[in-house]
Amino acid sequence: MQQALGSEEGSHLMFALKAARDAVNTRPQTPGHLLIVGTGSHKSRVTDMATRRSQPFSGAVSAPYEPLGRDFVQWKRQQLQALPGVKLPCEQAMWEGFLAMGQRPEELQNALVQVQSRAEPPDLAFPIICSTLASAAADVEIAAVEELGTLAATIFNRIAQGGEAGASGLFAAEAMAGYAASIGSAVDTPQVQNMVDRMMAANLIMRKSHGVYAVADPFVRQVWLQRAALEAVWQTPAPPAPGG
Repeated sequence: MQQALGSEEGSHLMFALKAARDAVNTRPQTPGHLLIVGTGSHKSRVTDMATRRSQPFSGAVSAPYEPLGRDFVQWKRQQLQALPGVKLPCEQAMWEGFLAMGQRPEELQNALVQVQSRAEPPDLAFPIICSTLASAAADVEIAAVEELGTLAATIFNRIAQGGEAGASGLFAAEAMAGYAASIGSAVDTPQVQNMVDRMMAANLIMRKSHGVYAVADPFVRQVWLQRAALEAVWQTPAPPAPGG
């Protein structure tokens, strides 16, 4: 359902679906109820659909579920093996690729489709495809952060460093000094609040509790931290040459 909100047409469809549900469930003497169950991998967007008044399913119940596991990969592989001529990686490679893509079934399907046109053995091609798809998916949201500027990236990085539980103290004196050092000029609280609000509106971060913020998509957080670690390595001065 979260994909539907990516377009105006999809949003209209969601409102129409809710209207149909309400019409059925409020009709006198209607046997049973029309229940709509939707799923999504983007926690912030799913939460917004149920909590924001402007969203079509405001007031709905939102509950977290464990991501799909290895049993799903096993089932999907067994299902696909029945297709004549299909190319499939081994179960271990398929599972590792699924993990690399954030345990998203739609990305797994995309990777398996791409394997069919590759000349390399599936076990060799599949990890490369998964890595490419995972990076591309994260690039979209990371680019959105970077487009907001250095201050947004610095705040986002602080939140990402806080782990899945989130980070607090975004407006503390120590944090404000860090932001100022990063962008090279003084930063005040309204500036930071404005940037936090903009990132929340873009579903890049979410408020976990009072004063605690987390990256909306754990997979994007993982990629962000990996890239930050690589950049830190590249920026580390090389050791002096022997005898220098």
